[in-house]
Amino acid sequence: DIAENNLVMKRNNHMERLLAAGEDMDYYLSVTGQQAIRNLGTRRPAPRGAFPLIAREDFIKSFEGRLLPVPREDMLAADTTEELVAACKRGDSRKAEALLGQTGVVNLGFHALGAGAKTFAKALSPKLEVLELDISGNNIGLEGAKALAASMPKNLKVLKLNLSRNRLSLAGVKAIAESIPRSVEVLGLGFSGMKMGPEGGSVLAQAIPPEVKDLSLDLFGNKLGDDGVESISKALPKSLEKLHLVLQDNDLSRRGFFMFDRQIGDPDYQRYLPNLKPENFIKSGELDVTEFKELADGTMIRQVDWQRAI
Repeated sequence: DIAENNLVMKRNNHMERLLAAGEDMDYYLSVTGQQAIRNLGTRRPAPRGAFPLIAREDFIKSFEGRLLPVPREDMLAADTTEELVAACKRGDSRKAEALLGQTGVVNLGFHALGAGAKTFAKALSPKLEVLELDISGNNIGLEGAKALAASMPKNLKVLKLNLSRNRLSLAGVKAIAESIPRSVEVLGLGFSGMKMGPEGGSVLAQAIPPEVKDLSLDLFGNKLGDDGVESISKALPKSLEKLHLVLQDNDLSRRGFFMFDRQIGDPDYQRYLPNLKPENFIKSGELDVTEFKELADGTMIRQVDWQRAI
């Protein structure tokens, strides 16, 4: 019940603090810090393993020198977020616009927004230069994606958009991808679980801005295959300085999984990225495809010639 009922969550938090009160100060602070992160801006905790696309807190030093999490000053407050969600669900665009104002950092994760995404999209200010929006797990569907794409501010420099667990289909992904301004320098996209296939890789590749410096892609569970990953690899611009990729469950062989690594380590490679240092490259995932493949007639063939592939 903790994940479904706010009152139960509050009682759970209170009991955790009571139990921690008898322990040392470090333990008590860690408990309260975890609670702050867990409860910040959401009705219930995000699922484990959620991609940290949009930071929900800043850290400040306490008088003892410890780092403590605090709500982001530029993020829409949790109580205002609840009002915004209610306004969007009932289709009150005027109220939604007043609540949102010029704020571009909003956490709407897992609020069951549904068709209210269209109202939210209309409330976005066209003058924004920074848009960090977590709208994951809201079942906005294809129409919601199209509404967001139509309302995308044109002069964005920073765009972080988490659309995971929304059943957008490839058409929804394409609508969002085509709306990304070419002026964006920091881009983060969460498309977890869309199952878009290799064609989705081509769609995302065309959406990568030419001067992007910081790129984060959550592509968990998209069945991109080696061809889809290669499309993205070819589209990475020389300006790139940071790269974060989530590649689990994409049917990758060794060729696809290590494709990006060579762009960092081999200066003679035609797709070498001179500004991307190893410490700024983060990749998570695993090999999903075995080296040998069985054909319909039972013949076993070598799927990847590793030496030729690199």
